[in-house]
Amino acid sequence: MVGQRVRYLVESNRGADALRAATECSAAAWWCATLRGFSQHTLGDYEAADREFAAALSGMAHAQRCHWTDLSDLLPDAARKAYRAVPCEQRDSVNARIWWLADPRWALGGNDLRTEVYARLTMSELVQQARSAHDLSWGDDMAQLMLRYGWPAAWSREFPSSVDPTRISVIGHEPSPSFEFMPDARALKDPAQAEASSWTPTAPTPLTRYAPKYARRFAELTPQVAWFVRGDSAVIVAAYEIGGTYDTVFTRDSVEAAVAVSRSPGGVGIARAQTARRGVFVLPTASSPALLSVEVVDNAARALARSRFSTQPPTDSSLSDVLLFDGAGGIPETFEAATARTLGTLMVSRQAPFGLYWELYGDLAQTDSITYAVSVERRGASWLRRLAERTRLADRPEPVRVAFDERPSRGEVSARSLLVDVSHIPAGQYRLTLSVQSARRAVSRHVNVEVR
Repeated sequence: MVGQRVRYLVESNRGADALRAATECSAAAWWCATLRGFSQHTLGDYEAADREFAAALSGMAHAQRCHWTDLSDLLPDAARKAYRAVPCEQRDSVNARIWWLADPRWALGGNDLRTEVYARLTMSELVQQARSAHDLSWGDDMAQLMLRYGWPAAWSREFPSSVDPTRISVIGHEPSPSFEFMPDARALKDPAQAEASSWTPTAPTPLTRYAPKYARRFAELTPQVAWFVRGDSAVIVAAYEIGGTYDTVFTRDSVEAAVAVSRSPGGVGIARAQTARRGVFVLPTASSPALLSVEVVDNAARALARSRFSTQPPTDSSLSDVLLFDGAGGIPETFEAATARTLGTLMVSRQAPFGLYWELYGDLAQTDSITYAVSVERRGASWLRRLAERTRLADRPEPVRVAFDERPSRGEVSARSLLVDVSHIPAGQYRLTLSVQSARRAVSRHVNVEVR
């Protein structure tokens, strides 16, 4: 009966009492570990919950472990068939990749979505041993609903109708607001193809939902990320900004921010800062593709903003990415000065110039003469705007173009900056291109920007 005691304490939001009851468990070792993990998850100690559930899984009978580790009902339709073809005995590595990608916050210890799913499986075991509030027999359909959406956080009752005054209708209310953290099938199959749009936490019709204790509000970040070569390795510059449109999500000026770089399950490098609404991180890392997760949380307001996507260094290592910086301070002379002024988004203002910073390496840095060309050309104009331009009801924006010759500094790294003025072009989506040409070859970099 300790299981029911733990359950009712959890439902009463008495997680500490539930954990004390679970530690007094004298049933099978796997079940006692399950109850402890269930209680730890309720308390928000996800690392401890992860350890307890892992111990529980190792002690389960084969059939039950296969049931608990079957994630097919949580996956997008396009990924489910391939997943079900994997035998239970070979599922561990596949599951590790899924949980790695679906983890809501890499910067948070443990994996709270995984422990949430195991907590739901625990609750599913417990409700089968007691009468349902819905007064229905437990079945696979109800178990699947609980697995996908969790158990009710509250209940309400409708008054009996005059047609059947003896019938009582009970309604369960799931935790809200809740979000979808499972990525799409493409990212699950090949994480190197993952884009920020691979995750849709606020999707209107999600396959699964989860209401984290730390996030009653969620927003998607649009950070700026750029790679720079440092010998045999690299640094990633990642900047975010949560001003303006984020004011309904974040209520304070001080937030906790983190940038996590990962290339495989279990391997996550994290940089953290207690910072303001704008932040810049410079992370040393290997010069190879990785997943990047930028995470900003306001614990007091229970607000989370996140962006996660695959990123890679430029395939031609002679030219860095292009970094956009605030042009108000003029031309920076060093990498450190440029990164300190990095824009937190790829949105630029027509009201003031913005800056571009880049670096040359290898033979490009050693050449006698370089021709630089920068252009800002419109992309994705609406059909209405195009029609207005064709009928001369609106001016066709002229692209911004500038070109000049220069001799690099001829060191191992040659850095360059310039300011760009877009005050004469209309707001909209643009493609910024930096072209670098020497006597032997030409290299270019592209950045999609929004002009406001």
